[in-house]
Amino acid sequence: MSATRPFSKYAYWFCCAFILTSAFLHPKWQVGKAEGTLTWDVAGYYFYLPAFLIFEDAKELKFKDDIFEKYHPSGSFYQAYKDEKSGNMIMKYPIGLCLMYLPFFLIGHLIALIGGWPADGFSLPYQAAISFGSMLVAFIGLWFLRKSLLHFFDEKAAAVVLIAVALGTNYYNYSAFDYAMPHNYLFTLCAILIYFSIRFYENTDYKKAAIIGVCVGLAALTRPTDIVFAIFPVLFAFTPVVEKLEFIRKHFFKIALAAVIVFAIGSIQLIYWKWVSGDWLVYSYQDQGFNWKGPHFNAVWFSYRKGWFVYTPMMIFAIAGMFFLFQKKYRSLFWPVLALFFVHMWIVAAWNIWWYGGGFGQRAMIDIYPALALPIAAFAAGIWRFGFLKILLLPVALFFIALNIFQSRQPGFETEAMTRAYYWRIFGNTDIKPRDRYLLDTDEDFTGERKNVKTVFETDFENWADSTVLRSDFVHSGRYATFVSPEKEFSATIENPGDLFFEKGRWLRARAWFFTPEKEWQAWWMPQLTIVFENNGEILKIRQIRPHRELADGQWKEIYFDTRVPAEPFHKVKIYLWNAGGTKQLVMDDLKVEIFD
Repeated sequence: MSATRPFSKYAYWFCCAFILTSAFLHPKWQVGKAEGTLTWDVAGYYFYLPAFLIFEDAKELKFKDDIFEKYHPSGSFYQAYKDEKSGNMIMKYPIGLCLMYLPFFLIGHLIALIGGWPADGFSLPYQAAISFGSMLVAFIGLWFLRKSLLHFFDEKAAAVVLIAVALGTNYYNYSAFDYAMPHNYLFTLCAILIYFSIRFYENTDYKKAAIIGVCVGLAALTRPTDIVFAIFPVLFAFTPVVEKLEFIRKHFFKIALAAVIVFAIGSIQLIYWKWVSGDWLVYSYQDQGFNWKGPHFNAVWFSYRKGWFVYTPMMIFAIAGMFFLFQKKYRSLFWPVLALFFVHMWIVAAWNIWWYGGGFGQRAMIDIYPALALPIAAFAAGIWRFGFLKILLLPVALFFIALNIFQSRQPGFETEAMTRAYYWRIFGNTDIKPRDRYLLDTDEDFTGERKNVKTVFETDFENWADSTVLRSDFVHSGRYATFVSPEKEFSATIENPGDLFFEKGRWLRARAWFFTPEKEWQAWWMPQLTIVFENNGEILKIRQIRPHRELADGQWKEIYFDTRVPAEPFHKVKIYLWNAGGTKQLVMDDLKVEIFD
């Protein structure tokens, strides 16, 4: 077989076909309510378009109530908030992504008008248009990544890296399933930026400068922290300061054009804020922010919750590849890639919500995968000369690809709240039981045969002294039960349930009947059954589960909760329900507390 065969082109089309097939096997554009394309955070980025172009209501967003009643794009409307100063609604998410949605939105709107679908921005034509448009964006990104790789590496290395990145990282999830999220679009912007940055230094002209400006501007307008994309064109072809200054002097007006375009695109957000709030600058993320002095590197890299190397181990090759990228023939890539990686990683890890909500893996890192593909290619090219290493590492890479594809579709996978115990309970298991999800709340789960069971406390709440913590409209037995609700944060608190001198190594089981008029589906809003072990006011141990995980609307169900008794001395055990801001009720009746071996 000739060495000039276009292996990278074959790999590209294979990746596109695999992504497209995966998307058709799980067509989100046909899924209703909160599982569709235009839902959750995507709805927040998208809301600008129907607000401005259909309903002409971008200040008050009155139309949102009808949209939420009909399509249920999320559990609550968190995508905007009311500004106290102006009285208007301010979108939480930046405006950049909706500008990239715009051509696909217009296609969907035209189809809706012609075909008789509701022209409201959320019916099937809009869902499908954004879905297929987003996949097209992914294919464009992979194409430009291929072109950049071929500039420095041969066909085989480029082919290997395309497959490794497209199918062996969490980019696969964000190109085949969650394609309308910003990371897919930012990946493509980064890939285009890298290609034209390389070309700009080869043959400097205004067109390439303009494209660089558009890429950086749109990236920053989509996620403001991605202004760091500018690091790549600034540091590419790293030269002594005198030479760099001479290059800037010689091409000043071209570089100035790129800078002006970045500012012009960024000003769109400033204009929106001024128009809707009266202020040029608004921090729309409110209580969310950065901890620059204490970034969560360990959690971002290694946690079961969203650890980058746990869910995208393929990127180990990117880190190892930095050594190979330092070679003289790749040196023009080394400094911009290293600097971009370091700064971007620090920003990602410094964000207070370092797990970045739902989705698969550490999604915030996807934005710079086109840059990290370069050290992967250098690594592949470097070991290609050593046959024994190639034979050793190829199965590892294939395993990472298979693992990534499998985990992307693993039933019951919830990386937002993942724990070690839950991960290994469900790994490879296609039959996930509701009770298994309690391991998202606690890492303790007794699965053996209970011995020496002793009941230490029981109550049906009928003779409870404080009647304010009881309700009588929902009961399992008798006249009363305890509860929490949107207006009531804590239920009755049961203290000192029975014998306090538990033997070390024993377990406590709290068993009760639970009821909810309406199930809460989002874990962070679910009320929690809480068990606390205290010693003289000091909390030794606290464990919680969310009974809503097993409940259905209007259903009574008996649920139990096991936790190991602490080895340290303690004098008090508390059991109660806690509702931290949730909008649904939880009722508990007929509580029994047991200890056992």
